[in-house]
Amino acid sequence: MSSLMESFNGDLSPRSHSVANYTKKEAMEDASDEERGVLMQMQEHFYRQALMTEKAKYDKFFREEVSRMLGIAAQRRRQYGLPKKSHETCDTIKALREWITWETKRISIHRDNEDENDVVRNLRMLLNRIDYVKILFSDIKRYLITPLLTYFAISAEFNAELSSVRRDLMKGKQQCEKLLSDDYKQITDGQAFEAIPNEKRFPVLVVVPKAIGFLCIITDLTTKWRIHSQFENNLDNLWTRRASLDTPQMLQSKKEEITHLENNVQMAQRDFDEISRDVREFEQDAKDSQFSSQYSGTSDKLEQAQHEVNKLLQEERKLQRKIKSMTERLRSTRVGAVKIRDMLNQSKEQLAKTQEILLTKTEEFEELSSRKKEFDDSEQEFLRGGFDQRRVELMQMKERQRHAKKKLRQLEERRERIKQDFRAVREELISLDTEHDKVTQDYDYVKGIMDTSLKSLWRDQSPDAISVLPNRMTREKLKTFPVYDIHQPKGICLIICNEIVRNKAKCRHSVRKDLRGLASLFRQFGYQIVVKENLTSTQIVEALISLSDEYHEFSGRYSSVVVVIMAHGDASGRLVGTDLQPVSVNELTSHFQHTRCPSLMGQPKMFFIQTCMELVLEAQRLGNPDVPGDISPRRNGFKSTFSLNSFGPLVVTPEEPRLPDNSDFFVAQATVFPPLTTPILTSSLIVQDRSCSPENCFLNAMVRIFAEYACVEDLLSMMGRVEDCVASTGSHDSYTGRSSPLQMSYVKQTLGKQIFFMPGM
Repeated sequence: MSSLMESFNGDLSPRSHSVANYTKKEAMEDASDEERGVLMQMQEHFYRQALMTEKAKYDKFFREEVSRMLGIAAQRRRQYGLPKKSHETCDTIKALREWITWETKRISIHRDNEDENDVVRNLRMLLNRIDYVKILFSDIKRYLITPLLTYFAISAEFNAELSSVRRDLMKGKQQCEKLLSDDYKQITDGQAFEAIPNEKRFPVLVVVPKAIGFLCIITDLTTKWRIHSQFENNLDNLWTRRASLDTPQMLQSKKEEITHLENNVQMAQRDFDEISRDVREFEQDAKDSQFSSQYSGTSDKLEQAQHEVNKLLQEERKLQRKIKSMTERLRSTRVGAVKIRDMLNQSKEQLAKTQEILLTKTEEFEELSSRKKEFDDSEQEFLRGGFDQRRVELMQMKERQRHAKKKLRQLEERRERIKQDFRAVREELISLDTEHDKVTQDYDYVKGIMDTSLKSLWRDQSPDAISVLPNRMTREKLKTFPVYDIHQPKGICLIICNEIVRNKAKCRHSVRKDLRGLASLFRQFGYQIVVKENLTSTQIVEALISLSDEYHEFSGRYSSVVVVIMAHGDASGRLVGTDLQPVSVNELTSHFQHTRCPSLMGQPKMFFIQTCMELVLEAQRLGNPDVPGDISPRRNGFKSTFSLNSFGPLVVTPEEPRLPDNSDFFVAQATVFPPLTTPILTSSLIVQDRSCSPENCFLNAMVRIFAEYACVEDLLSMMGRVEDCVASTGSHDSYTGRSSPLQMSYVKQTLGKQIFFMPGM
């Protein structure tokens, strides 16, 4: 995208004839499909500006003036006896150029009066207009039509509508080429000159308006071509992905294979269970045999006897060491000899008993050893008699058991693998079908609103017109951070404008300008505009409920909602209908909670509210009304205290906008306090006799900033610019004694992602 931005060069103003030269051939070649779409969109936007500007310049007064000059030129052709062609006028561009050349040469020789110079000057201006239109047409062919043929080509049989658009585009291109040529019949649409009414006896006058009309049609057709191509490319990509997956027949084959594997797994499980049962029974039979029982008992007794013999041997050695030690002590000393001799005798007696027991245990051990040897000999003899065969059978059965278990495991793994593949392909197919249905629905919807939307792209030439810069953000770049997926159709923008309160005009003079600007802004963003004016508080609530119901009816089609409200307000920050009954912001936003409007779950819900405050005052201690009070709100806060010193103490606490407990809400509310210069006092109401419509009022600033920065910035970033723009309000001019309207704005949002409007996308 950086390379795309670097491709800008020169003046991008539509006044320049090179409005499309900011993109180079290399930039288009190196760009991705989406970047090419953004480049094409920007081209179309600047050409629309250039064509509408040129169309405004070629007004009725200019045509009448040039027509008069052409009449003078025709008269002079007859007067000077110039050679006649088909008639006596400058009927073609070529004839007009020849006459200007001849007239310029004649003037330079004879130096006639100033009227002659006016004729040449006006007709030369007409030629300059025609040349400029030719340059625009050449650039449109180079920077719009050629890229469409190169990068946005779709086969004719693939989309009949796109084929029709392409055919109309080529036809319009040929007509424009013929119109800008020197062919007289093309200018007059093939009519004979005598058949043209007298007021149209100068057909060269229609070249510029007709050519601009053709170029406007061509520009709209390029937009249609691009949109059709982008949708068809998306559908083609879906079909390509679908073709790479299994067909329904292949899925059915996999399903049958899974069923077959299920049967095989069950059979293998039964075989494994039977073999395991046979092995257990065989082992149990061998364990329960008489020989095994006797052999196991003898072995246990032999081990126990061995253990007791070893223990007695250790005790014997211990007693012998003790006797030896006492004998040595008896020899070395006479003290206590009697006691030692007694202990020695006791040890000898104990040793004799131990040796006697040891002898008995040794005989028992030898007997058990002899018996075990007999069992061993009997075992060998028994094995020679057929036990070895049973042992081989047991080993074979265990081998079969291992093979059955391995086969069962392999079948289960294969079954699970095929099941996973089947589920993955099925989920992918369902996802592709869902995505295809969504793209098809969006495509049908866009085709339905395409003509209406294209009309909104042409910049209005009225003083209140705005021009939204085209989107410069690609979806690849937006994927680098969390962004709401606001796609076509983007949704509905409801604008509620209350101008009249009980049939008394008490609104800003610029409210109509704000209304037109807001409608133009969000229409160019791609929203469907619904305007409702002068509603009571009940009608305001009903309008929001109706909007919520419409979103519920078209569940999943719209990707966002925008509500803009311009109304009067009370001291609590609530909106006031034409019946002077208040309605809170919380009540309006509650109709779009997830429980009431589930179709907007996870989608942004944006509210922009501007109220003009009517201060309810207790008319006490009136001072000098020309001196403004000390009004110092806390910006970006939710509760502010205002004190009007000249009117005595006054506390105004706007209601804090308490959003629903759901997410994805954005509420921006601005309150405009009329300047207290010459108030008209009533019993409990101050009504200003002047309008509060500065250029930096909230909605006015929002329209201008959104139109300029929505192409590259998100909603919160632009709202920061809006707050900076309106921060200068509430000032007082000590020289004139006047004060501008005071504004207090705040933003409350529960957005989880960033919002990019992506105008034109």
